[in-house]
Amino acid sequence: MEHTILGAGPVGLSAMAALLRRDERVRIVSRTRPADLPQGVVHHAIDARDISALGRACAGSQVVYQCLGARYDRWATDLPPLQHAAVVATKLVGARLVSFENVYMYGMPGREPFAEDHASQPCSEKGRVRAAMATELRDLHTRGELAVAQVRASDLFGPHMRDSALGAQLIGRAVAGKSPRGLGDLSTPHTWAYTVDAGETLARVGISSDASGRVWHVPSDRPRSQLEVAASLSTLLRRPLKLGATPAWLLRMIGVFDPVIGAMVEMGYEFDRPFVLADSAARRELGQTHTPFVDALAATVQWFVAPRTASAPLPSPNPVVP
Repeated sequence: MEHTILGAGPVGLSAMAALLRRDERVRIVSRTRPADLPQGVVHHAIDARDISALGRACAGSQVVYQCLGARYDRWATDLPPLQHAAVVATKLVGARLVSFENVYMYGMPGREPFAEDHASQPCSEKGRVRAAMATELRDLHTRGELAVAQVRASDLFGPHMRDSALGAQLIGRAVAGKSPRGLGDLSTPHTWAYTVDAGETLARVGISSDASGRVWHVPSDRPRSQLEVAASLSTLLRRPLKLGATPAWLLRMIGVFDPVIGAMVEMGYEFDRPFVLADSAARRELGQTHTPFVDALAATVQWFVAPRTASAPLPSPNPVVP
């Protein structure tokens, strides 16, 4: 099969690696060519908002993966046009669309984990934008205009993933010998999705034509609090760590000068109470498991110790499965 991945970030590159392990043919679309792409991977250096160019890049593909991102402070304005371009281009070439998404549309967590059929109940601007985007894709599939599968993940971490709750401020600072910083209530359990597992889920959904019309959650290890993460990190680094929380008022103050930080404030509710996702559908129907958290954390630490190029080979899921 021909697969076209839109976006060369951590998730897009993980999907590429998962497809290459299956000897599938892969193209990457991004503004700039990542260094050291594996042999056989075709790269198209275009702006994904150029629908004509995007359609040409996707020509001949059976599956298109929407893994494009936007700067966090421009997320609500820049991401919907990127999805629109992906939809139009995928229609033009007659392919299926696999959309990688977060779970902002679910809104405030309750007593039960978020299941794959959880209703959209957004409580933030970004959540309302994501809900509208998800509804658009679902409606396109329902009307028979485009075969769409939606893959969703909780907060991501892994190699190349600096801008996340378990990114530069927590793992990166700890590796650099600084005091790691967390968010919100450090003792509440949280589902963390490993980027490599996200790529594996995308590949499995893309290869399976029966996966369209569904929402799939990336399989993840059991929920862990940020304090538990810091304890595991301390063991890996073989030295004690003292994890502190960055208060919301400080984020707001920094946000006056740094709009990216300011855009984080409204998502603070995800870290003030248990935030847990169920992932039974992918486990049961796709036969997928998760990478053990400690193994995923070790791979992430290793990347922060010696950062590699954005397209360097990524770890395989553990265990490796066909």
